[in-house]
Amino acid sequence: MLLKVRTRDTQALEDLLERIHSIEGFTGTRSYIALSTYLERGPSPVSTE
Repeated sequence: MLLKVRTRDTQALEDLLERIHSIEGFTGTRSYIALSTYLERGPSPVSTE
């Protein structure tokens, strides 16, 4: 699963990651932080497969 999120600060990101880790069956996360974006795209459509 891939999630793209924006948070107001690093504490809000930490809080979000704690909530994700509390989901039963969840095993881990990998985080990447972008300081700026060259190209911003809207949300991708959800696959119906």
